[in-house]
Amino acid sequence: RGRLPLDAAYLHPDCTVVAVETRDRALAPRADFRRDFPLAVLLSLWVVLLLGFFQVRRGLKPLEELREATRRLANRDFSGRVEVVSRDELEELADAFNATSARLGRQFHTLAAMAAIGRAALSAAGVDAIARAALDHLPEVLPCDLAAVTVLDEGRPDEAETRVAGTGAGEAPGARRHPRHELAGLAALARGEARVAHSGPFADEGLGLAAAGARSLLQLPLAAEGQLIGVLSVATRAERAYGAEHALTLQEVADQLAIALHQARLEERLDPERRRLADLLEQLPDGVVVVDGDRLTVLANRAARAVLP
Repeated sequence: RGRLPLDAAYLHPDCTVVAVETRDRALAPRADFRRDFPLAVLLSLWVVLLLGFFQVRRGLKPLEELREATRRLANRDFSGRVEVVSRDELEELADAFNATSARLGRQFHTLAAMAAIGRAALSAAGVDAIARAALDHLPEVLPCDLAAVTVLDEGRPDEAETRVAGTGAGEAPGARRHPRHELAGLAALARGEARVAHSGPFADEGLGLAAAGARSLLQLPLAAEGQLIGVLSVATRAERAYGAEHALTLQEVADQLAIALHQARLEERLDPERRRLADLLEQLPDGVVVVDGDRLTVLANRAARAVLP
């Protein structure tokens, strides 16, 4: 209800205009609001729940990948990696897991290589079998396209034997003899220093590095009783692939390999003497039995075997 200035048009100062509307029509917007507001709230709630569900699923996916990777790790599968790009704590956790998995893999394969070398040494299989046991496991210890075990010849100071395994290395089942001077850095290796080189392509150096296209090289001395008896080498086509951490990992294998090779050499030296002793004892008329520190029979001649049970 209100007053309008109608004096000029109708020449009457007291004209009143009255607008009338029903109560239902006047209150219709409020009724519509009461009807639509709960629906809008319910719809918003469902949207929020749906978005929250997908966000939680998205956040749990890296945890599921970590759980699956942990299961693979328990089954000695160290090759899997967890890829998370979230720029938060989950990405840092995935990176830490990948680094830990890689270290565990190297340690596990290092122990496997050392065990294989030890078994070959205990079986008295000889230098070639020990070197091959190491070469079979080196690609699992460190990434490499070529691995080589070089044994310096005791009887010929200017010569060495190298056994090579790897792609493009022209690997052969036996050892390849070559002059020692084909091994670069031998003086530093004799001082017990590791050689890490990233200046490939390299000269052949008796290892087949040129044929393998090697760009990174890691060499460790094999020493026993203070003397250099050989060289353990790994190489790869990747640029700047090796560092101090890789040298420490490979050093464990090199130490075990040096001990095994030294023991094999001692066995080779003792074999002729052992055979001569066995032949001499066989000719004696009296029974002779040789036992070790555990009182286990090591040798018995023919006369002794005739009376022993």
